[in-house]
Amino acid sequence: VYSAPLPRDLALPVGVGGNGSPVALPLRNLGNVLVGGLPGGGKSELLASMMAGLLRQDASGRTVQVAAVDTKLVSFGLLPNLAALYAPPALTLEDAHGLVSSLAGEVQRRFELLHAARVRSLEELEHTTGERLPYLVAFVDELADLSTDPDKARRDRFLALAQEIGRKGRAAGVSLVMATQRPSSDVIPSSLRNLAGAAVAFRLARADDSRLVLDAAGAEMLPATPGRCLVRHRDTAQAQAY
Repeated sequence: VYSAPLPRDLALPVGVGGNGSPVALPLRNLGNVLVGGLPGGGKSELLASMMAGLLRQDASGRTVQVAAVDTKLVSFGLLPNLAALYAPPALTLEDAHGLVSSLAGEVQRRFELLHAARVRSLEELEHTTGERLPYLVAFVDELADLSTDPDKARRDRFLALAQEIGRKGRAAGVSLVMATQRPSSDVIPSSLRNLAGAAVAFRLARADDSRLVLDAAGAEMLPATPGRCLVRHRDTAQAQAY
């Protein structure tokens, strides 16, 4: 990811496609992203690569800011105090819920700004008013810790906030990238699945698991090669993730 060609517009880098060209998810109008796969498939490495790739594009925090939920304490627990860091890494469930709540509040604030300026996107807002708002991307490594929280009230609140971010975040420039090794209907409820603007599936055990992540079978047929994945955005294509 450190030597990959930089995309023309801000994008989450994923990897390399079958024809050798870079595969990335443009942040504009992206919304939430689901990532699923068996343990060892490359999910945590993908999230870290996405963050590193974004910071290669702009580490100043002016056009994109990042955040992380890492209750597994594997991928983001030792992040330094980066200029582009929206908030310190959330390493506990309490901090994770606080971060997601803050992001949902920021989505609402941005929607009010867009409405007041009579525009529909961050780009139109900057063109009309001169105000630049950075994209916000929060990486969640492991979704199940939040979506199956034994505390029902807290779980329901997270799902409601994630749904709000998924519904309004496209225009507001706010995205949750949520990864799980347990793609079941309780971990990825339809409220999250239906609002995801993109998905990445590494090898999965069953066709039903693939459908939960991608809305289509196929990930169960992937070779047991770390990083091999299917990427669904406007269409679905196989890639080798960074």
